[in-house]
Amino acid sequence: MLRPESKGNEILDTLTSSMLAGEMKLFPIDIMRAKREIDKLDDPALRLHLKGIMFILSGNDVDEGISLCERAIMLNPTDSLYWNNYVVTLRSAGLFKKHNEFIEKSSSKLICYPKLIGYELFMMGVFSLRVDLINDVILNLEKMNLSIDDVGINDEDRRTTMLMWENPSLINQIRPMVDCLFNVVDHQYKGSISSFLKKDIDGTMTYVFRANLNCDQVADLNEQLFELLYDKNLLTSDCCIYIESEGLY
Repeated sequence: MLRPESKGNEILDTLTSSMLAGEMKLFPIDIMRAKREIDKLDDPALRLHLKGIMFILSGNDVDEGISLCERAIMLNPTDSLYWNNYVVTLRSAGLFKKHNEFIEKSSSKLICYPKLIGYELFMMGVFSLRVDLINDVILNLEKMNLSIDDVGINDEDRRTTMLMWENPSLINQIRPMVDCLFNVVDHQYKGSISSFLKKDIDGTMTYVFRANLNCDQVADLNEQLFELLYDKNLLTSDCCIYIESEGLY
């Protein structure tokens, strides 16, 4: 999390655990206190930003929260605080499609926040199996004398990237399946997410999406995913895709 150097520090500290969880974790009395303190802030962009985050986390008026957060970014486009916290909250709150849409829209700002946006764009490429996006990020980072080491890409995501580069035909087959998965999981999870690719000895490529879900939720979402893949005639013996609980790892 990034913190503003202002009175907003205390409010943001109060909201941090909720932002990472993707839902409001405060007691009602603490929520009311935070709202009063936000109204007292002098910085209009910071007020909009924190109000927007609270709307998204409450789940009651997500669209209004999105609008407020994006207005805050327009008011203060040079402060990475607003961009970073908004992206983290969207992802943790399960708003995955909106999260990806906003990150891609922000690609023009890569030169402003190369490490922050470079990481998010790269990871969007990993999640969505978009080799073109990953290649563009690497190329643009190199122009700024940076590499994926500098933006914090971990070993698992590097392995997924290598499999993407080495298996273009299989990736073209599985990408529409991943798009279906995104439709299924959108708004359905809270908290952290991850994904990875693996290739079995028989040549089958498997995409695994991990989220903070219980066993019943995982079973229900996988059933929805299978039905959607079946309806779209995307099932194939060459590729496999499924959702599993983040708690397994």
